[in-house]
Amino acid sequence: MYAQAAQWAVSKANGGSDVLLQLPTEFQDLAYAVHVQDDPLCGTVVDFVWGSGFPVRHIIRRTVPASSPASCRSPHGHAHPIGEHWYEYVH
Repeated sequence: MYAQAAQWAVSKANGGSDVLLQLPTEFQDLAYAVHVQDDPLCGTVVDFVWGSGFPVRHIIRRTVPASSPASCRSPHGHAHPIGEHWYEYVH
């Protein structure tokens, strides 16, 4: 389901270099927002953002192209692999 949502997000970003989108109803249980970024080093990066608690801790699920260097998996360097080209980190 995340792969389908990532494809949807990339298509809606329309080539924008940094776009924040609200997910449609069919994907709303995956995250409260999705961030699409075209990065010169990493390629197209898609972040699914959700969080809870106080203070809020955001959990990011990120997909990056296979050709991306390891530094693209997380801006903080603490990403856990959760699938092929998918990573999760807490922010």
